[in-house]
Amino acid sequence: ITPEKVIHYRYEASTDKWTQTPGNVLLEASPFDEGCMRAAFFMIDPAQPKSQQKYVAKMSKNPNEDKTVYFTDVEMQALAKQFAEQFNKRTPPKLIDFNDAAIVKCLERRGQPLLAVEPYMGGSFSKYSNNYGFVSYDDRNTPQAFSHFTYCQSAGKLLICDIQGVGDKYTDPQIHSRDGKGFGKGNLGHKGMLKFFASH
Repeated sequence: ITPEKVIHYRYEASTDKWTQTPGNVLLEASPFDEGCMRAAFFMIDPAQPKSQQKYVAKMSKNPNEDKTVYFTDVEMQALAKQFAEQFNKRTPPKLIDFNDAAIVKCLERRGQPLLAVEPYMGGSFSKYSNNYGFVSYDDRNTPQAFSHFTYCQSAGKLLICDIQGVGDKYTDPQIHSRDGKGFGKGNLGHKGMLKFFASH
């Protein structure tokens, strides 16, 4: 695999600011998994410590996808991570975390596509809920308790759902806002909140 030049975009939720830095990555040619919207590739970032070089990079199957979707997803995950830190301060039986998401722009590819990247999580992946009231058959307490907590902590303005990941290290959440604004197409607003509580 040949290294390729990229720009890393990283978001800091506490300051609401994006930073960008140049770099090189190694991206496998073929995806190891595919969903409806994106294909997932293994990526190596040689600038990171040896034990932290393995990433998952997701590329849209639609070359015309609105690029702002990538940035919205990263901001959502960073906000969810802040809520997780507040949740953990209450000393729940199980601590949780959200993976660190970022964006990579591939400078040497046609159209300079964006990739949604985050550290690879080894282990068995589980989907505990979605954005429309689904709860997995595992019916674990921690993911549901966290979603409920976000609603209370935000005074009913937000609810973080679509909880999934490896154990209690989560990724790719969805946020519903009471007014239905922001947070991408998956934000179902007050209706999404009602769906959550109907099956909670």
